Amino acid sequence: MIDSPNVKSNSKLLARSAVYALFSNLVNSPHEDHVLFEDIGSVLSAIKKDLPFRINFDALMKETKTATEKEWKKIARSYSGLFEVGNDGPPIPIRESANPVLSFNKEEVTRYYEYFGYEVSDERQWESDHLAIELEFIHFLCQGELVSEDALSFQLAQKDFIDRHFILWLASINHKIKDLDAHPYWIEIFSALYIFLQQDLKWLIAQTTNLKEAI
Repeated sequence: MIDSPNVKSNSKLLARSAVYALFSNLVNSPHEDHVLFEDIGSVLSAIKKDLPFRINFDALMKETKTATEKEWKKIARSYSGLFEVGNDGPPIPIRESANPVLSFNKEEVTRYYEYFGYEVSDERQWESDHLAIELEFIHFLCQGELVSEDALSFQLAQKDFIDRHFILWLASINHKIKDLDAHPYWIEIFSALYIFLQQDLKWLIAQTTNLKEAI
């Protein structure tokens, strides 16, 4: 049986959505929700076969296998040292507004959320620009695109948000994290995320261009 174009398109969208949901969980504070992603390798193997572009998650999959209960304490301490504490603020801000090299506009992010009906829980309103929440927003947009009759609007929002809020930020994180005493677990997560975002943005640019031409 040959899949229809819609089925193939949906599988690509679901795969992209799943990657954003996974990374949203991975970059969240390990102190907030202590979850060991012991089977990330299997999850990524299942997801990447349906992605609309090729990407190598091998280094990330290998590193996450070390995240045992004993090692997790070191991983959590490393996260705090990198993203949560510091005399002059954390060495690497995990909230977009806290990064001095970015031109951040919180109202713009809020307008994105409100326009598409994405709600941040009351207890996390103060950090609505946290990387985990912004990644979850793209996951939310992918899910919205799946049921919307206006796929182009959702894809354009994904493309613009990734371009305006992720690319420079993740480039900065990856530049800094390699010069700090970071656990390899975090180095591989942020490296894989940056590569994925670059690939996904490139794909979205091509997709939105094709959709515009088809209208």
